Formats: sequence, C-alpha cells, structure tokens
Amino acid sequence: MKSAEWMQMLDQLQTALNQISADAEQQEAALASPLLADDADTGKFEDWAQKLDDAAQRLKECEAYVAEAGKQAENAQGDLVVHEEAFRQYQNRLKEFRQKLANVPAVAIE
Repeated sequence: MKSAEWMQMLDQLQTALNQISADAEQQEAALASPLLADDADTGKFEDWAQKLDDAAQRLKECEAYVAEAGKQAENAQGDLVVHEEAFRQYQNRLKEFRQKLANVPAVAIE
C-alpha cells in the first residue's frame, strides 16, 4: 500500500474513534441522569411519579369525555336523520300542492 492510502485509512480510523468517544460520552451523561443515579433524591422522583399519575388520570377523564361526546354525536346524528326525512316529506307535499295549484283553472280561483 502507498503511504497516501495508509494515511486515508488512519484518518478514517481516527474519525470512527472520535465518533465512538462522543457516543460513549453521551451514554455516560445519560447514565448520570438524576433519575438513574443511586443518590437521586427520592422526593423529586416521587413528585415526578405523582405528576405523571395525575396527568394519566386527566387523560383518562378526557378519554371518557370524548367517548361521551361521541355517543351524544351519534344520538344527534340519528335525530338529524329523522328530522331530515320529515323535512323531505314536507317538501314533497309542498311540491305536490304547488303542482295542484298550478293546474287549477283561473276561473276557479276568482
């Protein structure tokens, strides 16, 4: 191999080692997180756990509200269909009545 090829391989190796080093530092930082450390303040952890439980409870309540709203929307849709059909029947009767009036001779109206 030529020296230029060796230099290129060494540069690639150095780049790979730098990336591995950076990844290792990120892993160490993540492991040093207060929630993962042995000496973590349990009070803070309990506070976070309580807040997460509260948020989960509120989400469940919201889901229940959404489900109830869905049921009400279905009921309203059913009512709307019934009223829509009644309105169509009314429109058809009006149309028939107008046609009958259009066929009445003018003499009969006076």
